[in-house]
Amino acid sequence: MTTHYLRLLLCASAIAVSPSLGWSFKTPDELEATTIGDVGTLIAFVMLEPEWAKIEKLHPSTAAIDCTAHAKYCLEQDVLTHPAIRVRLPGDKIVRYRGPRKADPILSFSSRISKSIVPVTGTNEAEVLASDDVVILASLPALDENDAGSELLHKRFEAIARRYGDRYTFGLRTVPETTRPSIKCQNNVDGLAHQLPSLDNVAEVASFVKACGEPLVGELNRRTELSLLKASKSLVHYFTSSEEDRELYVAGIRTLASRYREYLNFVTVDTNEYPDMVATVGHRRGASGVLAVQNPHSWQAFPLPEGTKITADVVEQFLNDIIQEKVTPWDGRPNVGGPAGGQDSGHDEL
Repeated sequence: MTTHYLRLLLCASAIAVSPSLGWSFKTPDELEATTIGDVGTLIAFVMLEPEWAKIEKLHPSTAAIDCTAHAKYCLEQDVLTHPAIRVRLPGDKIVRYRGPRKADPILSFSSRISKSIVPVTGTNEAEVLASDDVVILASLPALDENDAGSELLHKRFEAIARRYGDRYTFGLRTVPETTRPSIKCQNNVDGLAHQLPSLDNVAEVASFVKACGEPLVGELNRRTELSLLKASKSLVHYFTSSEEDRELYVAGIRTLASRYREYLNFVTVDTNEYPDMVATVGHRRGASGVLAVQNPHSWQAFPLPEGTKITADVVEQFLNDIIQEKVTPWDGRPNVGGPAGGQDSGHDEL
């Protein structure tokens, strides 16, 4: 089987691109010439300067179009705001990318979206289950086109794979007819595995896949912001401008997030993408490496004083202090340079 490399396209305003990076732009006509045949194209309409160099090194084919010079073309591609990333597959099928604007997730997406459902056997099962951050594996009897029930079962799984194929890898293992169909999910980010013993209920399967794919510590981005900010759970925000710092925080807080997952959503916020948000929870604008807890019902915020060394133990103690009414919520006044929040006079709970 021929390997279909996806071509990466970055499209951003010329003023957003540093000349020192030496980017080489293509015209729309040149781009069309590179996509003849069955080669897919990953199109990224986004300002990705820090990440693009890594993408160029690790992906076999990249291209860039200047949307300032070719605004009509970008508008035809439905690029109305930045960032926006999508892949154009053979046959002009368009799939949108809704994940973080970081090199590694984009590269994973470009690899994942070119695959169909992966056939799984006893020989390659372990390899497939470890091949992506989240892998969904269905165990179904072989498709019998003369059996309406069998055909419906396979179509049901294919529909779920199409719906979430931009986010997760899907595999299919054939089992004997006497084996009950099932589906399992391997979340390699958090080291968790889940199993659903039936595919009879479409809504239940979709909820299972979505829930398993949600990380213990989420990242605020355009795909997740609506669900995270409208959730009924209180939010534990960690604000940082550094990807390395974010990864260290997530690694250190994951166990705590697992213990409190029923009541709290732990979320990281990239202050480069959301520069004003940190000031809405009581920290000074521009602060990085800071944490705040927010009640989604009252929108009261409890900022952990800036400068506090953030560890899982410190965060857990802070949460307990809030619950025990030992911390006052932020009073809403802008923080122009000092720690926010207080002790010993609060009365509000998470």
